[in-house]
Amino acid sequence: MTQDDDPLISIITVNFNGKKFLGNLFNSIFDLNYSPKKIQIIMVDNNSTDGSVEFVKKEFPQVEIIALKENKGYAGGNNEGFSRSKGKYIALINNDCVVEKDWLSEMLSIFMQSTDNSKIGVVGPKVVFYYPYLPIQLIANSKNQKEMGDSRKSRRLGVQIYDVKAGNAENNNNYRSTLNESVKYLDGFYPAESDERGKIYHWSQDNAILAVPIENLNKDLEIQFKVSSYLSPNRLKLVAGEEIFKDIKVSRKSKTVKIKIPKRFFAYRKDIIN
Repeated sequence: MTQDDDPLISIITVNFNGKKFLGNLFNSIFDLNYSPKKIQIIMVDNNSTDGSVEFVKKEFPQVEIIALKENKGYAGGNNEGFSRSKGKYIALINNDCVVEKDWLSEMLSIFMQSTDNSKIGVVGPKVVFYYPYLPIQLIANSKNQKEMGDSRKSRRLGVQIYDVKAGNAENNNNYRSTLNESVKYLDGFYPAESDERGKIYHWSQDNAILAVPIENLNKDLEIQFKVSSYLSPNRLKLVAGEEIFKDIKVSRKSKTVKIKIPKRFFAYRKDIIN
């Protein structure tokens, strides 16, 4: 199939006060390996007040804008986009996403390769979080609560982690709240708990994985967290790949730990599926 044979695809995004995301979104769409002549891009704006419409008109004049006078929500906004679409296929994308070059072509190939594509109604891509993640293994001794005299529970507890912050080492006094919210507690952590003061924390078992977002691959990463141990004293080892990069003495008394992680460890980074 040549580009002239490619079907027209309408891409619809619904926006409300998402101006800060739109540049990345539309730049990635215009960088697709799909013929620009065969793409119709529609932005449905739900009566934004942040200058989204004016920004897109100036920076991306190719985008068709449906400027609503009221906020019709996600479903209502997409319905407005459907009414304007001309494509054989319609692709929906959130305004805070970016796409890889083969986003459209790979999804289209599913339809094209099917022996009976009339039975395929929807195709979806794999969606990963915006930032790559550095998985950090936390290794500590643990103890069963019953063995420690607490007959109510039988969990094995290692260390308690809370108030995790992440940022570039050059700007360590200004951790990004969006990055902090994106920290992932993966294998080996119990679900989040809170105390009477509203502190949210996670207990680890003897081996757990904390995944920290990497905002900039060209700069060292700094993380900061507070930690205490069910066993006292105890030792907490932090491992990336097969390298131990921090060995910390911990106890029942909470302490703040601040660690600079050299960018060479980013070789162990991974994408995490949303």
